[in-house]
Amino acid sequence: MYERSGRLADQRGFAPFTDEVVSEATPKRVRAVKDGEPVLDSIQARLAWVEGPTPQYAVPAADVDGQRVRFGDPFDDDRLGTVEPVGLDGGRPERAHGLRVVDPPPSAPGLEDHVLLAWDAVDEWYVEDERQRGHPRDPYHRIDLHTSSREVVVDLDEARLATSTRPLMLVETGLPVRFYLPPEDVRSDLLEESSTRTRCAYKGQARYWHAHGRGSDVEDAAWSYEEPVAAFERLAGWVCFDQAKVDVIVDGEPLGEG
Repeated sequence: MYERSGRLADQRGFAPFTDEVVSEATPKRVRAVKDGEPVLDSIQARLAWVEGPTPQYAVPAADVDGQRVRFGDPFDDDRLGTVEPVGLDGGRPERAHGLRVVDPPPSAPGLEDHVLLAWDAVDEWYVEDERQRGHPRDPYHRIDLHTSSREVVVDLDEARLATSTRPLMLVETGLPVRFYLPPEDVRSDLLEESSTRTRCAYKGQARYWHAHGRGSDVEDAAWSYEEPVAAFERLAGWVCFDQAKVDVIVDGEPLGEG
C-alpha cells in the first residue's frame, strides 16, 4: 500500500542510489576529536558516498594531525583504488580506522590525498560548533512529519497493541513510511523495555520495546525518541511499531514493509 519514499531519486541517480563512488564538497567545517584533542579540522571536507546510502566525510590529508595519524602500506581497494590504512595515536594502521586515498580510479574523482576516517575511530564529531551524532547528514535526505487522522491499529497474535486516530506520519527518503502513535494510545502493559539503543543522525537516540502477544514475544518491536533533535521535537515519547515484526493496519490496509 505504501512504497518507500525516494523512488524518483533512484530513477534520477542521486548520489545515495548510484553504484559509483560519488563525492561533493561541503561548505561546513568538520572536526573529529579523540581524547579531548582534535584529530582533524577541515573547511575543505567532502561528502563521499563509497558504499551504501550513508555518506562519509573525506578531508584533505593536510587537515589531519600528522602527530596523531599515520598511514600504513598501500593496497588496492575495489572502489577507491590505491589506499593506505589509518593508524591513530601510535596504533597499528588498520582499515577499520579509516583510509587515505592515494590514487583513486576515474570513478572516484575528487578524493585523491583525502582521508576517510571511520566514524567510530574517534570520540566526537563536530560540524561547525555543533556535535554530530550517528553519521554525517546527507544533503539529499529528506524527512517530512505530518499530523494525520488515519486510523492506525497494531496487532500481534490477535492482541491489540495500539489503536490511534491521531498519529504522526513520517516519510523519510529511501525508508518505509512510519506512523508514530501517542503513548496514551499504546498498550504499555504489553510492552517491555529493551536494552537496545540506536542513534539516528536526523532524529536522535531511540529506545526500544519488546512486544508480548498471545503466545509469542517479539524483540525490539517498537521504538521512540525521548529527546529527539529540535526539528522533530513533536516525536518526543511517541511510539512507532516495526511493520516487519508486527501487524500495522492503516485505514484497514496492511502497512507492509515498504
